[in-house]
Amino acid sequence: MPPRFQVPRPQRWAVAAIVILGLVSLGDLSLATAEQPPALGVRARQAGEGLIVSWVQPGGLAWDVGIRPGNRIIAVDGRPVDAADTPSTVASASQIVTESGDGLVRTVPSRVLEPFTLSRLHRLAFIAIAASFAVVGVLIYVLAADAIVGAIALGFSVAGAVLFLSSIAAPSGADWAVIARHAAALAFGAGALLLFRAFPVGRLRAPRGRRLAIGCLSVTAALLAAYGWTYFFRPAAYDALRPVTYAVLIGEVVGAGALLVAGLLATPAERRDIATPLSVVAVGAFVALAPSVCLILVPSLLDIGFIVRPEIALLSLVALPASLGTAVLSRRFFGITRILRRGLVALLVWIALVGSYTAGFAGLARWSSGQN
Repeated sequence: MPPRFQVPRPQRWAVAAIVILGLVSLGDLSLATAEQPPALGVRARQAGEGLIVSWVQPGGLAWDVGIRPGNRIIAVDGRPVDAADTPSTVASASQIVTESGDGLVRTVPSRVLEPFTLSRLHRLAFIAIAASFAVVGVLIYVLAADAIVGAIALGFSVAGAVLFLSSIAAPSGADWAVIARHAAALAFGAGALLLFRAFPVGRLRAPRGRRLAIGCLSVTAALLAAYGWTYFFRPAAYDALRPVTYAVLIGEVVGAGALLVAGLLATPAERRDIATPLSVVAVGAFVALAPSVCLILVPSLLDIGFIVRPEIALLSLVALPASLGTAVLSRRFFGITRILRRGLVALLVWIALVGSYTAGFAGLARWSSGQN
């Protein structure tokens, strides 16, 4: 039976071109943001002749040190707070010292910021991994026989690419980068679960599969909404939301691996054209996801700290697009029977068209800004 949902291939190439240009723009923005001086992620309010922490960036540098809303700021940039200091003084500070209600003094000095800044080599590695996710996701999207599977693969790959690109800028403390990284991580977990539910067995259209998809997307949307609420209105609630987020991500990643293994076991032995690339993907998924689960998510859930720094453990995710790309080149995976040369030409044409429009609007915006 043919898939119920189909998208013409020319339209798929147009969507792919827009996605690629969007990711390129995001990468450029991330690199530019990473060069800016890092921010502590703390806002203050006046309280008599002193300053009180009113907001802390959830998951930011000051948050990891233990600074929370309500802490009293006792020093800024190496000097005691006096009556002349205002909340803007804290916003531009490179070092603050706070005291909590129980008397604990916590410091966020400028020297601590350096280890959280990605090296140039790490930035290049993150860009390369993001590009590999994007390329593989686009190829699956435009060439897959089932458009739903292709769309899920594209969403999953874009989430992986955004996760790495936003991670380049996140150490700077930029709000958009921290939010994008958190959202991309949630979308990545949900995308992995849905992708391996839809392929290779194709159980997503069954009633149980639809319930799983609705439940997975609903939980992801609820977590995103809860994170937005804590980020902008109630940062203190992030202490309760963080373990829930880690638990959901662990469940989604482990569930995706289980579905992949189940699909491999359910594939008949005589279908070597599918079983062989599927086994490659299974091995690649294990190599890619196991370090992130064991070294980042589980320790974070148990609140024992990272075993390995996240920017190191995340490098293993390169095995996932590599294994998916190998499977795609087999021309039997995801229903792909041939690589379309015309499609590649169409992609270049769409990139040129959308790129020229983007460049035109960017030039117009700069000209308008210069005139103003």
